[in-house]
Amino acid sequence: MIKYLVPTDYSKNATEALQYAIQLSNKQPSIIYLLHVYRVKEKAGMIMSFEEKLQEDNELQLEDLVATLAHQMDENTRVEIKALSGDAAQLIQWMAELNGVDYIIMGAQGETRDSNVAFGSTLGGVIKNTKTPVLVVPPDYHCKLPKRILFAFRKLTTHAHELVRPFRWMLSICGAKLSVLHVLVNEEDTMEVELGDLFTHQAFNEAEIEATSLPVGVQTYLTDHPVDWVCMIKRNRGIFERLFTTNRFYKSDFSIPVPVLLIPELTTTI
Repeated sequence: MIKYLVPTDYSKNATEALQYAIQLSNKQPSIIYLLHVYRVKEKAGMIMSFEEKLQEDNELQLEDLVATLAHQMDENTRVEIKALSGDAAQLIQWMAELNGVDYIIMGAQGETRDSNVAFGSTLGGVIKNTKTPVLVVPPDYHCKLPKRILFAFRKLTTHAHELVRPFRWMLSICGAKLSVLHVLVNEEDTMEVELGDLFTHQAFNEAEIEATSLPVGVQTYLTDHPVDWVCMIKRNRGIFERLFTTNRFYKSDFSIPVPVLLIPELTTTI
């Protein structure tokens, strides 16, 4: 059984991410943990019953959201709801670890949408710290399972077999065609494993490109080779390093118009 965590702030993009999760979970028995994080403005003398009522109201709102999308779910999909108060990025990571989640699926932009920002602050905070693969759904994306997927990377070490397991699993669920892109940013961007050993029994197209960063290389590739989905290894160095100083990520650095699965480079170092 696959476990998905879908945080929502009830924005349009968050609902698009939930619909995407439903399509994936319908492919085989799955649980979707639907999470809403709210903030409580504490006041002197605030009683516990008020907090409990606030949580109850938020969970009722989640139930209403699930009810509106119930017609999209089949017998493979089960949804569990949870409303919590606190820091959204921290609670999303906590929920993922507590429930042994396989994938976090999030919209790139929440209610406070900024046209210059690729990732909102909550998503940026999750990407920065989580050990769980994160599937980012861009705003205004028409939900559909991919028929063509691009796996893009800069460097593949001997850990790659374990590293790409979440991607191979998604690839098998979707039954999509595979392309592989090696982006060369500097001389350290090498392969210590054979691509054929990573993707056994899977035909794929292979390409290599020089670029200033992995996202830029992907964007360049997509101009002539459109795909429905991209998987990228999130290295702790390079462009994603900026997320360690800010949770916002701007479109000038990262602008990919299709869903992107970000896989942590090494779970022991994130």
